[in-house]
Amino acid sequence: MIVQDDLKFTLSEISKIFLTYSDQTLFYEVLKLIINKLEVEFGYFGYINENGDLVCPSMTREIWSKCQVKEKNFIFKKEDWEDGGTIWGRSIKEKKMLYSNESFETPQGHLQIENVLVVPIIFHKTVIGQIAIANKLEGFQKDDIDLLESITDFISPILKAKLEKKREIEIRKGLEKELRNSNEKIKVINETFLRFTDDPFENIKLLVKAIRILLNADWAFYNKLIEKDRKLLIDCIGYDKNDSEIHLIENATGFICTDIIQQNPYDLVVYEDLHNSTYYDTDEFLKEENIMKYAGCVVKIDGKPVADFCVLYSENHEITENEEYILKIFSKSAAIEESRLLKEKLLKKSHQQSQNAFDRAEFYKDLFAHDINNIFHNIKSAIELISIQEMSGESKKKREELLDIINEQVTRGSKLVGNIRQLSKLDEFESKFEEINLISCLDKAIKFVKKSYFNKEISINLKRKHEDIVILANKLISDVFENIMFNAIKHNMNKKIEIEIDLSSVEIEGNVYWKIEFKDNAMGIPDNVKSKLFQSRFKANSKTKGMGLGLLTVKKILDIYDGDIKVEDRISGEYKKGSNFIIYLPCFGTQN
Repeated sequence: MIVQDDLKFTLSEISKIFLTYSDQTLFYEVLKLIINKLEVEFGYFGYINENGDLVCPSMTREIWSKCQVKEKNFIFKKEDWEDGGTIWGRSIKEKKMLYSNESFETPQGHLQIENVLVVPIIFHKTVIGQIAIANKLEGFQKDDIDLLESITDFISPILKAKLEKKREIEIRKGLEKELRNSNEKIKVINETFLRFTDDPFENIKLLVKAIRILLNADWAFYNKLIEKDRKLLIDCIGYDKNDSEIHLIENATGFICTDIIQQNPYDLVVYEDLHNSTYYDTDEFLKEENIMKYAGCVVKIDGKPVADFCVLYSENHEITENEEYILKIFSKSAAIEESRLLKEKLLKKSHQQSQNAFDRAEFYKDLFAHDINNIFHNIKSAIELISIQEMSGESKKKREELLDIINEQVTRGSKLVGNIRQLSKLDEFESKFEEINLISCLDKAIKFVKKSYFNKEISINLKRKHEDIVILANKLISDVFENIMFNAIKHNMNKKIEIEIDLSSVEIEGNVYWKIEFKDNAMGIPDNVKSKLFQSRFKANSKTKGMGLGLLTVKKILDIYDGDIKVEDRISGEYKKGSNFIIYLPCFGTQN
């Protein structure tokens, strides 16, 4: 039978422990008092947390060093006790005291239990804790049970108040931490937008860097789809967890961001467990960095998807609703900056086009005035000579030669007008490419040139290894070949004009080109003129008069094809023995 004075003293000691000891030690101190009072070997005193788990802080001192079970813990999950498979679990589930004076079979390394008494701590019909003691020398009697139940009844409201206070403190600390985090995030957001400049690209970089920090991501990227040389590429700008900038331009195939942009979703996209996806086979970055999670939004301009704004994690990191909202807002901000970037490019392009149009008009005016004045001067001189010869009785043959000069100058003027028309229309042909047989095109150009100068002795020899070479071009390619050959004839003082055309293939910086060489026996071009020959402000001299506009046309046409042109001496170091005009055209294919 419990002695009332002794019980009062025990409960008074427990009250002192709750009042004087911290949460870290009071469970052990109460348990120690009970162990001494009931003369048992060991036990535990624990509480039920908000998840329904049994937490036993007292075990870390009393039992921890004695128990040899591996991976032991002082938190017992709800799923471990709710099935009632153990006496302590059944006590919580059934909300009643249980005891046994018989020994228990325990796992290897576990403390041997000879007898046990387990009493739940109940407050308003809810189990809030539990006290268990074991190994009393003569087993547990009714007095022991009554005493422990009296203690748990006494502890119940005190423990409830203690737990409520503990939870209030944890909630307050959690709210304070969340508030600090929120303040820090607000500070990052404010600083990001305050640092915005007139450069949209730099603003996008600021957004990417900020989102990595705000979402505590391992990486953050802005991935933009671009097309270059008829290939789809992904242009990536990002930051890693050290805030080191990353800038890559790669083939777009196989990237998760490429697929997301092309699928054109309307909301935030989240992929977890990426190591189990096919992207680990197609995206080396994911595999190398062991990326587990992707979260991102598609960036759209006028409803058209152009990029994605995303964060990456090396584990399946949980993203809160607030963080999702921030990611969406930043994606929309990136869309605004991308739209500004696009408008600036269009404005710059428009300005450049206007400037180019003005420069072309000035150039055409200068060159046309220069050449047409020469033509009119030559015609006027020829007419004056004819008048003089008629008065002096010169022969008919001489007059016919002067008439030929006039006719040639008219042809030259007509060609000048044609060249200017071709130059002014080049923009119309920039995107109109078709498959053209290079050999056939050269043959037609050779026939046209010979027909145009039927009264001259001309030999044009085309060396060919293939019969059916295909290039991507348009009808302007004929003007290129004709211009080169016309210049070789016009600036040739030899009785017999010779042009040799060599055709071969060559690799330049990993790209294969058809190399077409036009070797002539004309008067040649000095070295100091060669470097300026294809420049728009090139001034003709006595040796190159009339070549400027034609070769400028050639250069501009070849630029459209991603081709090139240069000039060398036919015989190295002896420019007076003729020139070698070399044209490069990208290889498209051969039929033979």
